[in-house]
Amino acid sequence: SGRSIGIMGNSPLPAYSRLNTLLNNDGIRQELRRKRKYEKPTKKRIRLSVQRASKRFDALVQQKMALVDKMR
Repeated sequence: SGRSIGIMGNSPLPAYSRLNTLLNNDGIRQELRRKRKYEKPTKKRIRLSVQRASKRFDALVQQKMALVDKMR
């Protein structure tokens, strides 16, 4: 999917800043950096495993925070 940002007025700098923020939040920049060089299968497996564990941890922390908010 393509990314497009509207430009308000004559200054493209705020739009460029918003586009950079979007690209960073979506992880597109990290993916491009990663794809510049070949990633060995072992390194890829380890990276994906770490990403999955991090995602699970973040989900559990979010659940605990929701539980704490509910108990208040």
